[in-house]
This record gives sequence, C-alpha cells and structure tokens, in this order.
Amino acid sequence: MAVTLNYDFADTDDLIEECCNKTISEIFTTEGEKKFRQYERDVLHSLLHRENLVVACGGGLPCFFDNMEKMNACGATIYLKADTELLVQRIEKENNKHRPLLEGKTGLELRLHIESLLSEREQYYRQAQVIRI
Repeated sequence: MAVTLNYDFADTDDLIEECCNKTISEIFTTEGEKKFRQYERDVLHSLLHRENLVVACGGGLPCFFDNMEKMNACGATIYLKADTELLVQRIEKENNKHRPLLEGKTGLELRLHIESLLSEREQYYRQAQVIRI
C-alpha cells in the first residue's frame, strides 16, 4: 500500500529490533513482554508526527496503553481481518521466531492460541476506522 500511495513505510517490530539491537524473541526472553510493550509504545509515539507514512504494527500493539486511540487520532487505521484458518496457514509457512507468543506452537495448539488472541484483541481491532475482510 505504501508504494501505491508513494508513502514511506515503517514496521514497528523492525524498528524495535533496530533500536534494541535484539530480535523480538530476545526482547521477550531477556526483558519480558511488559518491556516489549513499552518499546512498542515508544516507537509508535516516535512515528505519530510523521506524514505520508504507512505503519505496519504487531498484532498486540493496538491492545496496550492508549495506542489505538493515538493511531486513530493521527491517521487512518485499517484492520485487515482474516479468519483463523487463513492465519494458521500463513503462520505455519513462516518461521515463528519473530512471533514469541506463537513460537513452538503448531497444529491444534496454534489454532487454539490464535483463536484466543483474536478473541481478546477483537475489541481493539474493531476500533479501526476501516475494516476489510
């Protein structure tokens, strides 16, 4: 989408890894999820003032602090909704080391965990200004 709009692109997870000089999994392991969520918030806040920027955020980012409110106040937010089966297929194809909450999970365990995360997070995702299925 960024290319189509001729906008810059930023991925919050990539920026966190760059700033911390650690992978997301290393941050979770050495500093914990709470600290990772603080890093997410800090990176998000550093991007809010920028114009002509498409931001890809991790699935948990909208669900913590006032992140979703901040995103809605500063730009257009889009929830690209996918069903559990599609998400399972995509995740099983990739290496989960960048998804510490899903790392090591496969098959039914992965499916159940994704369903649980979506159930918890849906209330935040639905606050997006645009929802696409």
